[in-house]
Amino acid sequence: VKSGQVIISGTVSQSTAKVSVTHDNGGEPDTYFLSKYTVGSTEWNYVASESFGNLVPGENIYSIKAIDEQGRESVSTEVIITLDKPKEPADLSVPKVISFNDAPSSEVTEDTVKVAGTIGKGIAKIIVNDFELTKFVTGSTEWVYYAKVAYGNLKEGENDYAVYGVDVEGNKTPVLKFTITKKTPEFAADIPEAPPVADPNAKPEWMQ
Repeated sequence: VKSGQVIISGTVSQSTAKVSVTHDNGGEPDTYFLSKYTVGSTEWNYVASESFGNLVPGENIYSIKAIDEQGRESVSTEVIITLDKPKEPADLSVPKVISFNDAPSSEVTEDTVKVAGTIGKGIAKIIVNDFELTKFVTGSTEWVYYAKVAYGNLKEGENDYAVYGVDVEGNKTPVLKFTITKKTPEFAADIPEAPPVADPNAKPEWMQ
């Protein structure tokens, strides 16, 4: 094909509970469960698109499986689509960090920090402190990473991070290092005043 989008359609038996499609273009295979498939339906559709990152120049292999309610999988059906378009080299420039919880400062008091950044085109995956961002879409130019106390990747004081991208051929971008400084929130405690001490020698009002 020469267009940047293809709709793959097919059939399954009525005992099917969900349909999975695994896309492989020579890099890391990515499996997707069809969100619009209705349990028991005998028809399914899958959209392969450059904008989605699941159709890239060159050969694309799609392995489709039907899965029943018990989790049993069918034999996979393979579809190969070749996008006849020159493959553009990935932009291997260093990634950038744009914001921390939608603010420019990396000094925070919250227990959760959303780190947002950008990266060049053609990147297949992003690694932050040896962790691959599972929600990053191949080819996207934006990425998000969460540092959380609950995850163990955010603590009081300075926290160091290193992020880099990898293209489909395994080439890496330069590493970007950044720091998040978590501070203890400052607040004024409301200390109630102590009640007055009664005079043991004072007479009750009715005796005065």
